[in-house]
Amino acid sequence: MVTIKSLKNGFRRCGIAHPATPVEYEDGHFTDDQLAALKQEPMLSVTVTEDKPEKTGKAK
Repeated sequence: MVTIKSLKNGFRRCGIAHPATPVEYEDGHFTDDQLAALKQEPMLSVTVTEDKPEKTGKAK
């Protein structure tokens, strides 16, 4: 999961106008090169987190 928040509402990078509120993107939404560019952009706060595995069945 990639969460992006812009310091300035509507700041554009990688073809997207990023809002000043956090937005979550699924893994694979951005290419590796795009993700690297987003992480290096000082106008954006980019957080990458691992998706938690879904629980199936009952705990024993």
